[in-house]
Amino acid sequence: MNSKRLLFFWIVISFCLIQSSKSEAVNPDEDTTEQSSFGINEMVMAKLGWKIAVQCWTYNNLTLFEALDNIQALGVHYVELLSRQTVADDVPATIGPEMDANSMSRVKTKLKETGIQAVAVWVDPFPKDETSVRKLFLWAQELGIKVVTTEVDPEDQVALAMAAKLCREFEIRIAVHNHPKPTTYWNPEFALNVVKDFHPWIGLCPDTGHWYRSGLPTVECLKKIDGHIVMLHYKDLNADKRDVPFGTGVNHAADQLAELKRQEFKGVITIEYENWDAEQYSELLQCVAFLNQAAARLAPSELR
Repeated sequence: MNSKRLLFFWIVISFCLIQSSKSEAVNPDEDTTEQSSFGINEMVMAKLGWKIAVQCWTYNNLTLFEALDNIQALGVHYVELLSRQTVADDVPATIGPEMDANSMSRVKTKLKETGIQAVAVWVDPFPKDETSVRKLFLWAQELGIKVVTTEVDPEDQVALAMAAKLCREFEIRIAVHNHPKPTTYWNPEFALNVVKDFHPWIGLCPDTGHWYRSGLPTVECLKKIDGHIVMLHYKDLNADKRDVPFGTGVNHAADQLAELKRQEFKGVITIEYENWDAEQYSELLQCVAFLNQAAARLAPSELR
């Protein structure tokens, strides 16, 4: 090969390498919605003040470690833990304040390895005595958890006031959750009346799928509790009240998100997918894609 051809060859190679480097670089100030089709687009979610989590009830037949592996495979970076879920096959402890130090250390390590942050935990029943609430909050605080979802006793105002006091002390909020009619909190107006005097430390964690299962109009229910939503379990259902990928059902999935933006909601939106057939993983990937697309449309135009 003569010197001119060799020079031309190296010029071409250098140009290709430069272009490849440019194409791989990501501008941190640029919207990455179209740059990656995998996982939650945290940049877009941050513009809205949202964190997308998965509730471990989605994997209630698995251990926590198996659930975290599945959540990592979805490209989701936050989790709502499930009390009493077994930690791992070789860690027989269950999630909650009774865990021993070694089990807690293993959980912390697994969260770090998977790149997932625990932001909430479902607890049932919620304790009524101060010693037990303190123990729960100390355990949650060690994991960095900021929200405890539960169903408090609506009749025990003394216990609620005590819990609200400890919420302020630990900077952990309680979010009261609803199940379908005729359970205690199926009606959002009743739920709001229970928690409103303890705002902002005790609020609501509406399950929008359970509202539909109770025969309630989901978006109108969200409007009724404006300002009191701590976090929510976000769902889309079909006419048979079965969980389906977001945007493919009848529960006004896009309108739910638009209403949350109107309310200037900032917090955790949890995927709790109560469909355990062989299509669960592919359907959850559809849910992730829908959330990315919907959030990109709703993000403030000046920040797109």
